[in-house]
Amino acid sequence: DVQVWCLTAGGAIAEELAAAGIHVEVLGMGRRCTVPFLLKLRKKIKESRIDVLHAHGYTAATIGRTAGFLAGVPVMMAHVHSTYLGYTKKQLLTETLLSLATDKIICCSAAVAEFVIDREKISPLKVTVVYNGVEDMRRPAERTMRTGLGLSPDDFVIGVAASLVAHKGHSCFLEAMKKVVKDDPRAKAVLAGEGPLRKKLEGSVKELGLTGNVMFCGLLNEMGPFFSSMDLVAQPSIEREGLSNSVLEAMSAGKAVIGTRVGGIPEAVADGVTGLIVPPGDPAALASAVLGLMHDRDKLKKMGQAARAQYEKKFT
Repeated sequence: DVQVWCLTAGGAIAEELAAAGIHVEVLGMGRRCTVPFLLKLRKKIKESRIDVLHAHGYTAATIGRTAGFLAGVPVMMAHVHSTYLGYTKKQLLTETLLSLATDKIICCSAAVAEFVIDREKISPLKVTVVYNGVEDMRRPAERTMRTGLGLSPDDFVIGVAASLVAHKGHSCFLEAMKKVVKDDPRAKAVLAGEGPLRKKLEGSVKELGLTGNVMFCGLLNEMGPFFSSMDLVAQPSIEREGLSNSVLEAMSAGKAVIGTRVGGIPEAVADGVTGLIVPPGDPAALASAVLGLMHDRDKLKKMGQAARAQYEKKFT
């Protein structure tokens, strides 16, 4: 019996989970966790006779494991899905102490596991790596978005699927696109996702003279047609990344990926085999990688095929 408990709100997929027959409950915590809320959660866990508590993300893992420990839950796990290099000393100490009451710390990549062991000082015996798995994003040619986006058969389209936040590196990508378009105007970029930087990034597109070459398509409920529309996919993260689902989804669609040497990205993208790895925050290197594959379609195709094979082997 699986139940999903949300601390403050249902989130983007609450209805989808409920429709699939999974019990979803919103606990109604305010902006901060109070002692009464923690005690209420402890009581709820105990009365629900929870056998296994799986806490996802720092806030949920801190509150959930504390309440779970007080309730005497037999098995507790925490899921870490990024390399949180910005954690404060207090946060690091909290993770270390709570790990003493945790049976397993699940990390989505070896890079995250290294962070947990080295920075959070958690015993390697408690750490395990379970790679993210994603749905198959391959779609038939008639189910792509190219026509709807006004793209021509001659356009070379680069896709970026990520929240529009600073650490995803969109600003660096746009600088790279300026160099790419100067070399070959057929290059087009489609950015999927939403976030607080959208207006700023749209302004950058105008300032860089990329209005006709970069488009935003916002949040998409179905990513298969997006990835199948791309000739190449980029993941330009500059700061932290556990194991990018969008990279894995692109690989499932048979697309070569240009990623940065950040977090778990190099564990998915084999440099020179399934795509290319470039230094983070380096527009020139990113532009050079894009142009290299843009002008070598045989290499691009082989990398896409290798990416698909890698997906089938490790990331389903």
